[in-house]
Amino acid sequence: MSKFNLSVIISAAAFVAASATASAQSSLVASIPFDFRVNSRGILPAGNYMVVHRNPGIWLFEDRESGRKVFVTLGAASQSRNTDPPQLVFRRREREFLLSKIQIGRGEMGYEVPLPKSKPGEQIATVVVTLSQGGAE
Repeated sequence: MSKFNLSVIISAAAFVAASATASAQSSLVASIPFDFRVNSRGILPAGNYMVVHRNPGIWLFEDRESGRKVFVTLGAASQSRNTDPPQLVFRRREREFLLSKIQIGRGEMGYEVPLPKSKPGEQIATVVVTLSQGGAE
């Protein structure tokens, strides 16, 4: 085997190991006590979810009981401070909970979701769900 081929194999193995480590670091668990909307396609039921950062701006929500997986493409990146706790932020509009932000904390990049405009006089509340470290996905 040539030195070049060996270098390519070693580099690929290092990349795979680094990717697995990064994925494990970005795997978080949330117990969400209400049905919620993560995108325009539908509503996810209340439950325990693994929240995994897959690529820049792409997150996976996996229902830990049913195994159902939903990929979410989020909007603008949002830097967190080292002291920020990991959390999901929802906006409650009437009877609907809309995911508005994933905050990873520890100075890591999070993401915000663009929300539809509010109607005049509409009451909007912020609801926060804490994220905790999860196992590797």
